[in-house]
Formats: sequence, structure tokens, C-alpha cells
Amino acid sequence: AIKAYKRALVANMAYIEPSSSFGSASVRSSSAGDLGANTTNVFLDPELLYPIALLHEKQAEFETAASYMELVLAQEEGPGSIHPDELPLGVVTGNEDDDSGGGQGTGVTVTTSKARMWLARWAFKRGELKRAMAFADELCEDGYEVEEAKALGRDLRSRMEGRWGEL
Repeated sequence: AIKAYKRALVANMAYIEPSSSFGSASVRSSSAGDLGANTTNVFLDPELLYPIALLHEKQAEFETAASYMELVLAQEEGPGSIHPDELPLGVVTGNEDDDSGGGQGTGVTVTTSKARMWLARWAFKRGELKRAMAFADELCEDGYEVEEAKALGRDLRSRMEGRWGEL
């Protein structure tokens, strides 16, 4: 199932190649052979990344699942918002030197909020309480999963107070 989702992700992936003329670009769909290639402005569909992450979680491949969840969050900002070393598929965005920051992302969606909640719980389980709290705070601002995020935040605050005395 993971391979099928990855094939769908690759089939859905597109990138923009700047052309020599000003203000124009050609859009080309990538293929499975392009995964290791240097691409520009890669956008990965969070609706495909999220189920891949969940499948890795079911196989107890939690580190891989976490990297896919991070990729889901990166799609909020758009192409170029994640460092190429963080791409689990080996996709290289080619935007390391680009200061534009992408700007064509999905923004906050239900799927990105679910990924953020998963990452908050993952950080909590690993004892990374401050990181988990940051994810919970972001969720409270997103408007999705707010009640669950507030509950997680309360639990985190009580554990942090018990661990360090005061926040």
C-alpha cells in the first residue's frame, strides 16, 4: 500500500522549470525516475503524504512516519520550505539558495492539523515536551483539533511544572 501511495505521489508531483524568457515557465510532471533528480519548486500533496505516514506508523516505522508528517506540515508554506535533507523520498527541491520561501502552499488544512497533532503526540511520547507544547499551541491557533490541542497543552503544562518546577 505504501508503494501505491508513493507512486500516486510521484504521479501527482509537478515542478516548474524556469525558462530562458522572462516571466514564463514550463510545468512538467515528474516520473518515478525523477525522485533522485534535482527539481525546482516541488509541491507534494499533503493528502497523499499523510496516509503514507500513517501506513509507516502501522508498521512501527515511527521515525519515517514522523518525517512524512513533517513533510505534510512543510506543504503549508509551499515549495522550498523544507530542507532537502529532510525529504524521506530523496526529492531535492533545488531551493536551498532561494530566499523567496515558496509562498504557494496549502495553508492550514484539516490534514496538516492532523499531522501537527500526530507530531505533538510523537514529541510527547519521546519526552520532547517543549516541542510538543509548540505543536499544541499552533493547533490552538489553527482552528482545527482545538479541544484536543487544549487538553494536550494542559497535560503538557502540568508535566512540565512537575518536571522543572515552573514554566
